[in-house]
Amino acid sequence: LVAGAGNVVQLQYPIMGERIEKLISVVPPLDPTPLIADLPDLAGLIAVINSGFDITLPDWRRLVDTAQCPIWFDIHSLVLSRKLNCSRKYLPLPEWEDWARGVTYLQANEQELASLSGDPRKNPTTKDFEQVGQAAFSLGIKALFITCGSRGIIVITPRKMEIIPLNQKQKVVDTTGCGDVFCGATVVKLGEGSDPFAAAQAGQYYAAQAVGISGIIETYQLIRSL
Repeated sequence: LVAGAGNVVQLQYPIMGERIEKLISVVPPLDPTPLIADLPDLAGLIAVINSGFDITLPDWRRLVDTAQCPIWFDIHSLVLSRKLNCSRKYLPLPEWEDWARGVTYLQANEQELASLSGDPRKNPTTKDFEQVGQAAFSLGIKALFITCGSRGIIVITPRKMEIIPLNQKQKVVDTTGCGDVFCGATVVKLGEGSDPFAAAQAGQYYAAQAVGISGIIETYQLIRSL
């Protein structure tokens, strides 16, 4: 619980190009001590960086280094500028390996991956995917999941890279939160024993259903019904 406003974000979706995001307010960084105490009881941990202010790197390292369960890490806003009331920009994240070391699964979209490779302005190539993947595997990561919008999901493991194409039948109403739906469903399937490619296919199915509705409660009710 925090006093005052929580994370408040304004999102604008232009007809062409990336969405425009403005941070209006943020909550203080998380104190991981209570979560660390609960780690022995967890079968898995999902961490999504929502604002960039969510947790400090030293506290994140405490959390990861203590955990014995698989960790899914969505870097998301970690590669975005952190000024309030300004349009956020993608920035290079040279210290990304310090954040990713020891996690089990890493999620990023294409522009976030470009930030990891050092140039957020470029469109990442297959070579960029492979280079980031190799660096990730050297840190102990088992699979890299790259969300590519209408092109689907790229899944990279130490043995192969595969594109999971989008099977989109829903009319697109609101894409906000679909990455979180993909993440949650994929992690459930991984926990049930699916390999990363089959898990990503299931996760993408649920995310494709979620684009047809708008709102947190509506999304929750939809996923419960599937």
